[in-house]
Order: sequence, then structure tokens, then C-alpha cells
Amino acid sequence: MRTFEFVRGRDPEALLWADRALDLQRPLGLEGPTALGIRGGVRAAAGDVGGIDDLKRAVARAQEAGGTLIMLKQLNNLALASWPYEGPVHAYELTREAIAVTRSRGATHEISLAIATSLECLFDMGEWSQLIADGESHLAEVPADSSWVASARTMVELARASRGEHRPRQLAALVEDTVNYGDPQTMLAALLAAAVASVHVRDESGGRASLTEIEGLPDLRGQWSYPRYLAMCVRLAIAFRDVDLAERLLEGVDELTPLHRYATVAARAALAEAHGDLVGAIDLYGQAADAWQGFGHVPEHAFAELGRGRCLAALGRSADAGVALGTARELFVSLAAAPVLMQIDELLGEATALTS
Repeated sequence: MRTFEFVRGRDPEALLWADRALDLQRPLGLEGPTALGIRGGVRAAAGDVGGIDDLKRAVARAQEAGGTLIMLKQLNNLALASWPYEGPVHAYELTREAIAVTRSRGATHEISLAIATSLECLFDMGEWSQLIADGESHLAEVPADSSWVASARTMVELARASRGEHRPRQLAALVEDTVNYGDPQTMLAALLAAAVASVHVRDESGGRASLTEIEGLPDLRGQWSYPRYLAMCVRLAIAFRDVDLAERLLEGVDELTPLHRYATVAARAALAEAHGDLVGAIDLYGQAADAWQGFGHVPEHAFAELGRGRCLAALGRSADAGVALGTARELFVSLAAAPVLMQIDELLGEATALTS
């Protein structure tokens, strides 16, 4: 059985093989954790929340059998699969459990994967200072060849949390390495980090090129991580003055999980604003802000409040704009996002002037 299929996202063939394996095992009173884990991962990625139960059973079966390494892999997969349904905080708690077990067992490869997942959770939780500290510590302590994918994911999150200012040369090399390695998930994350970095060095053409490469990735919308990056990709395309690209990045995204739905609403809000539909954008940004707050995604909550405040200010609704911008400012302060704070302060100053 091809045990790596889950990481590719929705894969009917992998689901078929997993079901066949389980059908063969059940008459013997068995339920293999690997087959359960693959089935659970594919089902969850396809929008079937029952896949989470499969993964929980996979973890339990591995524990019962004493298969520590298999259990750790399934626990990490459970964190990744449950994230789009229950948010980054829940996924982070699962990764911490996996990290604690791996440290006691000395499982270098598995701890690398669990730490990489925990860093991705920390980004969405808005805990960027901890992300940078944990990521730097991990790269210093664990040999890079223990898991190339895990090390690459770690470097991507370090680059994103520092807005491309952290290890810029390594980021450029990482993008090239991920293309050569050929893993779509890692390529997607690395190219997005490169696009974010392009904003801060005012490289509009380079940013557009990175997003265009993302658009061309194989089975992009089938990748489990795409909804996590979707709203940011759309905002970046708009910032790079390519609304057509932004629309193409949103096209064809199925609203399979809460994360898919929230990301789609946030992307539609940004596009509505770009097309001048400020009233529609205010409503969509409001929906996105409420959704992201409940989901526990701090950066996206901040961007939704900023978008809502910006549109309210443009319509002269200064008091309402001040409330939304004030919330956005508090969130971006927690992220130490100085460039965005400058923009918010200018908008707040304009709103205050209109009401005084």
C-alpha cells in the first residue's frame, strides 16, 4: 500500500487501497493503524469529518500494538487532518503530545515532523515570537537530513513569521530546492513565503512570479494546505495589481471544511474590495472576522478587521471604522507587524479627523 498518499490530499485511489486492506484484516479481528490512518486522512481532506474518527482509532490501535513510531505518525496526521475542522489550537495540542512522546523515544525523524507541524500551528495562532524561538532551536539541534521536508517546513514558517527578513538567502535556496524535490505541499508553502518576502523588498514582478508558480502547481486545490494559504495568496495577488490572478487562485476551491469556508469568504471580501464593492466587502470582511476569531486564526482575523475598517473608512463611516481598525491594531501589535501598523495608524488618523 502507498502509505504516503495522505499527504497529497484528496486521493480516491489511496482510499480504495485502504478500504481493501481493512476488508482483508477485519475477518482476522484486526484493524491496522496504517490503513486506518490513510483512510482517515483522505476522508478528512475530502470534507468527510468521519475521517477524524478513523485517525483517532489509528492512534489507539497503534498504541495498543506498541507501535510507537506508527502511533506518532498517526498522531501527527491527526493534527494535520483535524486542523481544518477544529482550528490551530487543537492541532497544536496534538503536536505537543507527539513531541513529548518522541523526545522520550529519541525518534528524530518523527520529532522533526511534529515540530514542523507545531510551528505551522503557532503561525496561525499568532505566536510568532515562540515560533521563531522554537524553529531556530529545532534547526540548531536536529540534523537537516533527519527529515528534509520537516526542515523545509520549519524554514518556511521562520520566513513567514519574520516577513521574509529572516534567513533571506536560505529562503531563496529553499524555493529552488523544493521545486527540485517535487513535493507540492512544500513548494506551495515556500513559494508563498517568497511572495510575502517580495512585498517587503518591493519586488512586484518577483511576487507575481511566485504566485503564478503556485497557480501552476499540480492538483493545487486538492492539496490539504491550500485553504490555509488561500486568503493570503489572493490578497498578495491584489497587492501586486493582478486581480485576474487573484480570481483564478480562488476559482474551483470547494468549501469542504470550516477552514475552506472561512478562507473563501476572506478571499471574496478582498476581491469585492478590489472591484469597488465596498458595501459587499464590509459584509464579507465582517463574516470572515467573526469566523477567524472563533477558529483561532489570529493573522487572518487581523486582516479581516483591517479590511472591514478600511472599507468603512472609505465610505465615511468613521466611528465604525475606528472600532474595526482598533481591533486590527491590537492584533497586529501582538504580531509585531510594523508595516501594517503604519497603515492602520494612517487610517485611524483619517477617521479621527473626519469625526472631530
